[in-house]
Amino acid sequence: MFDYFELSDFKEKSDRVEIYFEEKNIHLQEYATDNLGSKGFYEQVRMQDYPMRGRSCLLFIKK
Repeated sequence: MFDYFELSDFKEKSDRVEIYFEEKNIHLQEYATDNLGSKGFYEQVRMQDYPMRGRSCLLFIKK
């Protein structure tokens, strides 16, 4: 996960843990010589992961 995304925020609450990731601006090797530009992010996606220490774990991923 950390190869392609960076941790942008972490919030620990009484009933849950929220972890926020943003995709890194990494180009594939096949496109290394091309002039590529970012067009922005898609809408943030929320995923529920396995509970951590009795609290729900939510992942917020921005791609």
